Amino acid sequence: MPITPSGKNTAETTVMNVALLHLSKSPSAALALGLNYQVEINYSGSNLVTTVGGTLLWDPTTAMQVRDAQGVMGVQSPAMGLIHELAHALFGYNEPQATAFETKVALELGEPIRATYNDALEYVTVENPTQHTENGEWVIRDIFGNIIKGAKYDGSTTAPKMGWAGTAGSAGGSGGSGSSGGGGSAGPNPSTPKNPHVTPILLPE
Repeated sequence: MPITPSGKNTAETTVMNVALLHLSKSPSAALALGLNYQVEINYSGSNLVTTVGGTLLWDPTTAMQVRDAQGVMGVQSPAMGLIHELAHALFGYNEPQATAFETKVALELGEPIRATYNDALEYVTVENPTQHTENGEWVIRDIFGNIIKGAKYDGSTTAPKMGWAGTAGSAGGSGGSGSSGGGGSAGPNPSTPKNPHVTPILLPE
C-alpha cells in the first residue's frame, strides 16, 4: 500500500500494517488508502496531516470516545483517527466533510460514530491501533486479521489491555484529552489537557 510509516523499524511497520488491514475491510476507505502518504508515528496524543512533503502525524495508541446523535457513547480506534487525517488529505481542511467520510468508514467497520466533529469527548489510551467498542464490547483486530472481543464497555475512558493476541488483562490508563493540530486534527476540543506521554508498545516480530 502507498500509505507507509516514515520509520523503517519492525514495530512501526507492524502498527501500520494492522491499522491498514483493519481499514481495508471498509470499501469506502479504499479512496483514502490509495493516497501516497508517509505516516510519522508519534506518541503525543496528536494527529495532524501536513501539506508539506505529504507527511501525516498519527498516534496509534490514542483512541477517541465519541457520542452519536442519540447520545450513545463509544470509542473509535486510533485507525479511525488515521482515516480522518487521510480524509483531510483528500478533501482539505473541511471538518464536516472529513467527519462524514470518517463516519462512512466507521459504519462499514462496525465502529461507533460521532454526530458532528465536536462530538469527540475524550482521548483513550489503547495498545492496539484497531481497539474500539462495538455493540457494548471492546474489540480488536489482531495481527492476523481476526476480530477478538474483550470486556464490556462501561462508558469510561479506561480501556482494557487487549494486547495483540486479544487477551484481556488489567485496565489501561485513562486517556486525557489531547490537543488538536489546527484545522487538521481528528481530536477533541484543544482547550482540554493533553495526554501524558505514552510509552511505545513492543510488537511481535
